[in-house]
Amino acid sequence: MNFRNLPLLALLLATAPLHAQLGVTPAQYYYNLQSSYNARFYTPYQNGFGNGVGYGGVAPVVNPGYTLNPYTPAAGATLNPYTAGAGVDPYASSFLPYSNPYLGAGSYLSGSADLTRAYGTVMNDAERARILREQALQARIDTKKKQFEFAMWVRANTPTYAEEQNKIARSTLMRIQTNSSPTEIVSGKALNVLLDDLRKFTSKKVAMEPIQLTEEILRQINVTKSSGSLGVLRNPTKFSFPQSLNDLLGTEKQRAMNAKIQQIMQDAVNGKIDNILLGGVETETKLLRESLIKKMNELPTMQYLDARRFLNDFDEALVAVRRGEVQTQNSWQAFVTGGKSIQDLTEYMVSNGLKFGPATAFDEGSYRALHSAMVAFDVTLNAQLTMVDRKDQ
Repeated sequence: MNFRNLPLLALLLATAPLHAQLGVTPAQYYYNLQSSYNARFYTPYQNGFGNGVGYGGVAPVVNPGYTLNPYTPAAGATLNPYTAGAGVDPYASSFLPYSNPYLGAGSYLSGSADLTRAYGTVMNDAERARILREQALQARIDTKKKQFEFAMWVRANTPTYAEEQNKIARSTLMRIQTNSSPTEIVSGKALNVLLDDLRKFTSKKVAMEPIQLTEEILRQINVTKSSGSLGVLRNPTKFSFPQSLNDLLGTEKQRAMNAKIQQIMQDAVNGKIDNILLGGVETETKLLRESLIKKMNELPTMQYLDARRFLNDFDEALVAVRRGEVQTQNSWQAFVTGGKSIQDLTEYMVSNGLKFGPATAFDEGSYRALHSAMVAFDVTLNAQLTMVDRKDQ
């Protein structure tokens, strides 16, 4: 129900007897009242037929008596485009610019053709989808194949750990042969690199003159089976502390320390180690180092540095004594009597499983001489064997 018309309904009920006094029909009377009401609440405009239309273009009430109202079923029939007459229906067949294909006997065949065509389109689309899916599966297999081939290529062209180590060893050897640093030489590192390379050629003979080394040079070379160096204790009869350390020890402590060292070295030659005696010497060396640090500002710089290096070499020598390196060094001293060639030295080191230990401050000249001889031998050996291998190929 439209509650907006309730006031109008009440007005009509109150004034119902007036239509008889005005001399109009009830329908015309009610229409006039509605038009007056709409004029107060809506903004009318003309729609082309002379009728006032309410707000929004909607006629609130239809006049059943006006012949110009296009929506009246009687007088306005010829103006209503939606009436069923053939002369006014724009959707009738006579007004269409083309004939309706779905009217007549041929419409059934046309519909069947469209249905068949649509079914064929669906089937074609389904087959195309299957083909695309198969192509996608084949592409996936091809991708996996390429991934596998790439992984195999990477594996085939990636150097192994052994190859990487060999490459590093070759690079290090080349640098040691051409540009060894003084520290690498006196520490024994450069000599051991050359020895490792010569170790590969011990069973091969080369045509070159022997490179001789004197006994004096070779007696100042420290050798070991593990690590470290006997160094300052290599010749215990000539062992002595630097003057700066003698001043810190005093005469009595110095004599006692030398006696203990002589006893330790004599026992080590016979294959015996007195751990108590050796531990006491290590403790006294530690106290001596602490005293040296306290006197650091009172000593000249070079004296302090020499004393500190001597203590480091002495500590390393005590460790070598514990490891049984005294007999190893004594055997070396006996081997080098009269001097040896670099070829004989290499064979001796390799056959006994020896390495070169660090040099002491008094051994550096001998280490440099040995390094030069080993470089010359190693370079010549590699050059000749490389030529022989190329000829064999």
